[in-house]
Amino acid sequence: MEYRLTQLLRLPVWLFGISFTFGTLLFLLNLFGDSDIKELSYPIGILYILTAAFINASVFAALIICSFIFKEQQNRVLQHAAILSVNIPIAILYAYIVLNDPFGLKNHY
Repeated sequence: MEYRLTQLLRLPVWLFGISFTFGTLLFLLNLFGDSDIKELSYPIGILYILTAAFINASVFAALIICSFIFKEQQNRVLQHAAILSVNIPIAILYAYIVLNDPFGLKNHY
């Protein structure tokens, strides 16, 4: 049983890393890429946000359910579920910067 739980708890850490890395790459391409890349990054970014939100929410829900199955390790499972929620404020910040350009970066690159 412990082996299954250990395997399960690798998923949110891996998913967080992939989501964060890919989202950051898209964000940086939008900020510092040329106009063609920026034009392409908007639809890709929207599709990415929707897909990542669905996958992350599904895994988060599964972990919440698993926290009731693995009662003795509930805190550990919920901590790993919380790792996924860290991407939410990061995605909001990236979207705010891309959409509002508060630092005036679009005019300089």
